[in-house]
Amino acid sequence: MHSTSLKDLSQKIIGLGIPASSTIMIHSSLLKFGIIENGIEGILKCIMDSLAGDATILMPSFTFGFSDTRYWSAKNTKSEMGALTEYFRKQDGTIRTIHPFHSVVAYGAHAKDFATCNSLSSFGSGSPFEKLLELDAYNLSLGTEFIGGATFVHHTEEVCQVPYRCYKEFPGEVYDMDETKVNKVFMMYVREITKTYQYENNWDKVFNDLCKEGCFLIDSLNGAKIMLSSIKKTHRIFSQCIVKDSMYAASRINQN
Repeated sequence: MHSTSLKDLSQKIIGLGIPASSTIMIHSSLLKFGIIENGIEGILKCIMDSLAGDATILMPSFTFGFSDTRYWSAKNTKSEMGALTEYFRKQDGTIRTIHPFHSVVAYGAHAKDFATCNSLSSFGSGSPFEKLLELDAYNLSLGTEFIGGATFVHHTEEVCQVPYRCYKEFPGEVYDMDETKVNKVFMMYVREITKTYQYENNWDKVFNDLCKEGCFLIDSLNGAKIMLSSIKKTHRIFSQCIVKDSMYAASRINQN
């Protein structure tokens, strides 16, 4: 298996030119980097040291298992988004938002801004994804593709109220960081699926179009893709495409 040095990773991150004191959402899939020196601890330190100034760092701590367990604890439920996100979640000073599917973990200057995110919907008004847009944040993907590495685009879909998604409630037991039960029913803006048809997103087309508009800066390291995007710019252009054609990002598939 190939290996990746922290020096090389740091140079790639610094080379992206992320402005000082930025807010950055980081998605990661580390397997493509091979063996990285000093493991998860070294990777997190490298990321923090490489981001200029007083950066605010966020990572997804999504937990799709809630659909089966119907139990979620902000303090104890593990992130299902990879080893780095779970390690980050456990660091002192981090804040985890409350949502049994799409929680995020924040650390840094603007972390407390995310503590007040209380949207019942994953990507709706009051969600951490709305806050990312307000803070003119960046999205950094380390080793991931567009699918799985740019979940902020679902906020755009929800803002635009695309016709191929609908709200679905997921009752269950949800507990905050103080282990106090949250007496609310959370929901997700899901793709519509029926017995006769369903909708599927055309993410390859969307990504190609967004790249043509200069929304993504793309690099690689040892075969692993590294992508940086401005959430505000990408949201603006994606929104414009949806306004022109509400079905721009999806197709209806008839069931056999």
